[in-house]
Amino acid sequence: MSETTFNMFNIGICKCCGQSRHLSSPAATQEDADQRATQECTCIQGKTVRGQMEERRVLQEIFPDVGDEVQDLLREVARMIREEQIYSGTSIKVAENVVAKFSLKKGVVSIVRAEKVEQSRSI
Repeated sequence: MSETTFNMFNIGICKCCGQSRHLSSPAATQEDADQRATQECTCIQGKTVRGQMEERRVLQEIFPDVGDEVQDLLREVARMIREEQIYSGTSIKVAENVVAKFSLKKGVVSIVRAEKVEQSRSI
C-alpha cells in the first residue's frame, strides 16, 4: 500500500446527525471526509446545512462587492422570507445604484441583483 493511499480517509461523520458515511472516493483529511459526509448525508439537518451553504455561495456570487455584514443581512432576509416571517417585495439597497430584491416562488427564495443605470442627454 502506498503512503498516499494509507493517509486517505474513506469514512466521514455527518456533522449534523453523527452518522458515519462511506465515501465514494477518499478524502485527504478527516475534516474533508466529515465535510463531504455532511454534504452527502440524507438527514434533515444535513439538507438544511447544504441549503445554507448553497445560499451563501449564491449570495457571494451575485453580490461579490459587498462586505461580510451585508452578506449576513442578505442571508438573514432570505431565511426570514423562506420561513414566511416577512414576505415578497423586499428590496435592500446594498450599494450605490444596486438593489437586492427578494421574493418567494413555489417555496424557493428568488434573489435578484438590480442595477440602476441611467443615460441622459440634453439637446
